Amino acid sequence: SSTTMENVAKEMNSYRPDMNHTSGRWFQLYVLKNRSVTEQLIKRAEASGYSALCLTVDCVVSGKREANERNRFTYPPGIRAENFVEHFEAERSKTTETNMNNFISSLYDCSINWNDVIWLKSITSLPIVLK
Repeated sequence: SSTTMENVAKEMNSYRPDMNHTSGRWFQLYVLKNRSVTEQLIKRAEASGYSALCLTVDCVVSGKREANERNRFTYPPGIRAENFVEHFEAERSKTTETNMNNFISSLYDCSINWNDVIWLKSITSLPIVLK
């Protein structure tokens, strides 16, 4: 996301302050290869009042965007993966991958299994919804 989870939570709260928005605030989680970054994301979601984790269990696969390749599409300056920007920038400096979608997909762990769900349950009290 190009917006932090904290800003999403803040905007939800300001939209209708008379309502309790936390009951419908789920954080969509992709497990990263770097588990400490994944754990940091979960702690931030908890602190921001998210009420559940929606764990994406299928691997992220970017579509073949031929027009983007022909046009040498890049994200505009300032558009970043805001929820894990430090990790994103550190990993970006280590790669020669020029396709941004391929690069971002390479950060996700496509081998997650039930042991990872058990691990997630051990580090959070939030309900975990599998998607």
